[in-house]
Amino acid sequence: MNTPALMKNIGALVRGRFAFANLAVVAGAAADGVAQTGVTIDREDFTSLFLSGTLMVNADVTIATANTVTLRARFEDSADDSAWLAYQAEPKGDPADVVMSVTDTYVQEFHINLAGARRYVRCLLTATLSEADTDDVNLAATLVVGGSAEVPMT
Repeated sequence: MNTPALMKNIGALVRGRFAFANLAVVAGAAADGVAQTGVTIDREDFTSLFLSGTLMVNADVTIATANTVTLRARFEDSADDSAWLAYQAEPKGDPADVVMSVTDTYVQEFHINLAGARRYVRCLLTATLSEADTDDVNLAATLVVGGSAEVPMT
């Protein structure tokens, strides 16, 4: 059902959840190129069981000219918040190789179909920097969900 009120009020149709804490990755350090686990999101905490989502990864990058930061995301799901399985290994999204100049900010989007996911979901982020020692990236992420089976009243 599309009413004028729904078409102009996207906030009534989507919800956001904190997905990933502030993560600092320094080229050549322990987190460089290693998947980091985000927070657990309980899908039953939403007002409805949303069927799709977009992981919005905020990146604050300091790298040398022509160096790259590669961001990758994958998702896991769980029925009990303890036994985790890969859910969607390579979500659809913008190109994951990002080439930036000395200092930049960027939002990387990864799209996920949640229709088959179990109750709990979480993301794993990997940031790989092309040069060692001097480059760094700070990451945080929010999962924005939509596609609810229930339409809000207008």
